[in-house]
Amino acid sequence: MLSNLIKSALLLGYCPSAAATLYNALINDQWSTHRIRSLGVLYAIPDTVSLLLVSRMATSTKIHHLCVIAFMICNLFIEYEHESVGRALVVYAIFSTFACTLPQAISVTNALSSFECARLLMRSRLG
Repeated sequence: MLSNLIKSALLLGYCPSAAATLYNALINDQWSTHRIRSLGVLYAIPDTVSLLLVSRMATSTKIHHLCVIAFMICNLFIEYEHESVGRALVVYAIFSTFACTLPQAISVTNALSSFECARLLMRSRLG
């Protein structure tokens, strides 16, 4: 739960830079390879840390984290100034960054589920 809140906060922090990068790329046709690579590495950091430190993780989440890491590695070898499918991945990744509230929503849902389970358990023991 804590890792989702941290990821949410980090993604929220990346949003202004991601929005500027998207604007420059799509409106001004300025695809800064250095900036895109940097954002890609920053985006992958929380997933990498979670993969290494969180012991209880759903298989689907592990697959998601591994895909993020794989795309980040590919990102390091693409020159974005030249037209390629890599540009589409940048747009997709930036819109994924804008979904920064999703990890927070997952954390809150898990917390509420845990609270509800504890409440029901207490009721069953008292009654």
